[in-house]
Amino acid sequence: MHKYLKQHLFSVGCACLLLLTNSFLQVFAATKMANLANALIAKNINLFGQLLMLIFLLWFISFIISFFESYIEESATQDILTDIRNDIATALTEMPESDFQNNPVDYYESYLQNDVNLIQREGVNTFFRIVRFSGNAIFALIALYLYSPILFITAIFLVVLIVLVPRLCKKYLSNGVEEISKANEKFLKYTSSGLHGYETLFVFNALSEIKKLVDTGSSILKKANVHNTIRRSIVDIITSVVNIGSQLIILGITGFLHFKGVLSAGAILSTAELATKVFDSAGIINRYLAQLLSTSGIFAKFSKLKNLVIPNKSLIWHPFQCNLRHWNLEMCRFHILVLEQQY
Repeated sequence: MHKYLKQHLFSVGCACLLLLTNSFLQVFAATKMANLANALIAKNINLFGQLLMLIFLLWFISFIISFFESYIEESATQDILTDIRNDIATALTEMPESDFQNNPVDYYESYLQNDVNLIQREGVNTFFRIVRFSGNAIFALIALYLYSPILFITAIFLVVLIVLVPRLCKKYLSNGVEEISKANEKFLKYTSSGLHGYETLFVFNALSEIKKLVDTGSSILKKANVHNTIRRSIVDIITSVVNIGSQLIILGITGFLHFKGVLSAGAILSTAELATKVFDSAGIINRYLAQLLSTSGIFAKFSKLKNLVIPNKSLIWHPFQCNLRHWNLEMCRFHILVLEQQY
């Protein structure tokens, strides 16, 4: 997918910059929670009101930025998907006829629809979510360091722990996505065989077979999607337990530093918010990264398709290669005219 992101570097870069700007503003707003709590404790009404307005303003600006970021991100996403479809279509048009006919048309339709949709959901969209939550984690870690290096070091250690758990399950999750892709192909084969045989089934008064084929295909899809959800749920539960425990540790250290006179009492609001951003972001990034890596299997399928391309394109549709068993006389004449115009 790196190839397609690089082709649209400007729009992708703009979207990423806006995502990081949003993350900075939200983390900055979180740091002001400590000042807000201290102003409340000190009964400083003016300062309390000013901080409330500042926090609201920071969040309002982030919402405006999100509007423009969403537009740029979706435009970049659709451009990337268009390039992928064009590459698939190019590979299909340059395949040897014998290889193309080895599979039904629905098999290739699955490439253009189901697999590309998976790439959008599990690949491109996931990439932008990783950028967003990476910004949250990085800026929140910097803020924790400014409060106390002890909080920063502890948070880094706990983030590594959170990240390691799903990493060990990468292959486990990848298999789930591949099963969905295969299930989509089987579903199309079942439905296509029934719909294409409509006339025959109608003659024999057996149209109910179409419903049976659709039910069979739906069962295969259900099984694959349910199994994939179970896989992700298991990893999510383990990550969530580690996540909550990590946040409580940060709160405990903040309380200890307050008792030692290092931090104010209001700091616990900011460190709690920052810890949530760090650990939630780490868990989400880890999950999204596993999803992003799982698309490697789909791109591997595309690579196999491209390997079937005829090396010497100049031989394609040469007049004496027109096979009347597959193409009628009018099609042959059309391609001869095209070749005459080229030469």
